[in-house]
Formats: sequence, structure tokens, C-alpha cells
Amino acid sequence: MVGNSMGGMMAWNAALQHTDKVKKLVLIGSAGYELEKIAKGVSKMMNIPFMGLFYAKGMPLAMSEGGARKVYADTSKINHAEVINNNKLWNREGNLDAAYRLMQSGQFPDSSRITNLTVPTLIIWGKNDQIVPVAHSAKFQRDIKGCELCVFDTCGHVPMIERPDETADAIRKFFAE
Repeated sequence: MVGNSMGGMMAWNAALQHTDKVKKLVLIGSAGYELEKIAKGVSKMMNIPFMGLFYAKGMPLAMSEGGARKVYADTSKINHAEVINNNKLWNREGNLDAAYRLMQSGQFPDSSRITNLTVPTLIIWGKNDQIVPVAHSAKFQRDIKGCELCVFDTCGHVPMIERPDETADAIRKFFAE
């Protein structure tokens, strides 16, 4: 199972719940620690009173572009067609409302359970991650016995996009072991 960011959080949580089904785990810039702080950072605009009404009209493309600049370490790698597609995805009916409610819920998995992971795990991170700090990679490494860690220089929150060859190579090698 492979997950990035919130998808990483979902992946480690699934690995804990379904130990018989998850044989290997890859966490890429995964949420897992300081979840409330990270959610607040990601959703600063969503947490401003009245913003729910603003988002009901749709996320402006400029906000998606600003988000992309925060996610990439090397902004020259931003594909503007993908930013437009991402913006359209956010603006599909119900998506923004669901994200807004999730950020407001304060309901997160119990991070202390990460120490219970026993599945072989590869942790991949971008050294310049502005969404989930690279220091969190060391926390995963500390708490998951025998895991492997791979940190890419000049890379942000999406190594699989910003450094696709190196990310794929690391995952292939890990799965082959």
C-alpha cells in the first residue's frame, strides 16, 4: 500500500487495521504526527469565519496555483494544466464542503498507534516539504521498527511528481526485497 500526505495517513491506519492484507507499506510525506497543527496549516483559509460561504462558490484558480507553489520545492516543475485539473477536482460538487467539514472536525487517527506497525515500511520524503515537515520522517523512522528512509534534496511534498524516477526506483527496490 502506498500513500502520500493524507493518503499516507489512511495507508498506515489501514495497515494497522488490516495486518493480514497489507504486506508492505510506503509512506510519502505522510501525515501522522501533529495532525491538528498540520490540518490547521493546510486549511488556514478554510478556518477563517465566513470562508465556508466563500468556498460554496468554488475555489479560485489562483488559490490552486498558490497551493502548487507551496507543494513544490522547484516551482519550474509545476504543470499548469495539472493545476487547472486539480482546481476542477476541488470544485466538483461536494468536495470543498467535505474538505471544510473534515478540517473543522478535529477527528484524527491516534498517532501513538504508529508504533504498532509491524509491516515492512519505506518512508519517502522531500527535504523541502512545506506541508508535512521533513522532521516527521524521523519520527516515523523512530516509531516503525526496521523501516527504511529515503529523503530527496530539492524536493517538496510530492516526490512522486517532483522526483518521479528516484521515487519509482526506491519503491521498486523496496518491493523487490
